[in-house]
Amino acid sequence: MSRHRDDVLRRFEDELIHATSGIAPRTGTEIALGECQILCQLEPDQLQLLASMLIETEHEVGEVLVASGTLPDGISWLLSGEVDLFVPIDGLAHDARLRGIGPGAVFGELTMVNDDFDRGSAVTTQRTRIARLNGADWNGLWEAHPELSNAMLRGLAELLALRQRRLLDRKSARKPATLVVGQGRLRSGCPTLAAPLAV
Repeated sequence: MSRHRDDVLRRFEDELIHATSGIAPRTGTEIALGECQILCQLEPDQLQLLASMLIETEHEVGEVLVASGTLPDGISWLLSGEVDLFVPIDGLAHDARLRGIGPGAVFGELTMVNDDFDRGSAVTTQRTRIARLNGADWNGLWEAHPELSNAMLRGLAELLALRQRRLLDRKSARKPATLVVGQGRLRSGCPTLAAPLAV
């Protein structure tokens, strides 16, 4: 009964995340590397070079891919299956589930720019196949293939910009500004108007 309840809660959380942010886990499919986040803008020769550096692994349900509080050793793309991402929350004894991700999604990507970002955990919820670029190989790309590393950073920038737009859209949808007539201000964190509006 507990496993069923957990599955129902997970689906509900994913539906809620999708409804508020547009981020939907893609499950039940297998995806090509070139369709994955960050990589979809790469030229065919860049993608082929990157593919030669990746390590593909398969994982069973419940495997911890990244332990809480540790840094991922590289960047991982989901080719099939599903992974739950968790983040540490101060004051909680365990990590809180951030969301589920499916084929085409990436995790550990923030280590491309700063090792201090990714401190959560990643756990498989289905049989999962992953392509991973080791951290040392990512660092070596800068010198050996700067055009590829720059293209991947552009892909990361586009992904982060998309996430920010969705977050801002979600925040503005939740907090509609309401005018307080005669007091010259808007509520919900909007800036104060210079003078009261005549109504």
